[in-house]
Amino acid sequence: MKELALWQAAGVTPAPSWYVESGADQATTLHLADERNAYALADLPTFAKLTDLRLHVLFASDTALTNPYTLYVVRRPDLHPAAQAFARWAMDTAGRAS
Repeated sequence: MKELALWQAAGVTPAPSWYVESGADQATTLHLADERNAYALADLPTFAKLTDLRLHVLFASDTALTNPYTLYVVRRPDLHPAAQAFARWAMDTAGRAS
């Protein structure tokens, strides 16, 4: 969705002849882009882990590339202890700064 929103903001409608949705995780998408000499939108940590790629970062650190995640906490008495610990960490100031 984020990538399509960026194309729309640029005034471009992706055409089926050149735009491919991999439907896969970011690592697989980056490998696919590398094999096809193509471009991909992915996070920097995933890219950094894949040292066998010929791809190069072209653009980073722009607010247009921000892709926030949301954590929803289910409030149930039988919530798994690990889920409770993760929720506490995520809501903690130190957790958000990590």
